[in-house]
Amino acid sequence: MNRKEIIAFCNQHIFPKVLEPWNMTTADMKDTVKAVSRYRIGKPANMPMRAEVVNNFLYINDEPVTRIAPAPPKVPYSETANYYESLCIRDY
Repeated sequence: MNRKEIIAFCNQHIFPKVLEPWNMTTADMKDTVKAVSRYRIGKPANMPMRAEVVNNFLYINDEPVTRIAPAPPKVPYSETANYYESLCIRDY
């Protein structure tokens, strides 16, 4: 894969999977392309690649590569708050 093919792979298979509301900047895209290029070092030239993005962390062929965007924030969950909210919503 040359650099143009790696950029096309990132545009088709990686960047659409990044969780919203994170906006990818040019610097993040360059770092992602560099990470994919580093991953390919020592691998066969015609190796098929399958990309997965889990919590904005990039996996290629089930191998962890790098974090490509900040992890999404964890939303606290409270049973009590959920109960009272359901009471409020039910009244309407």
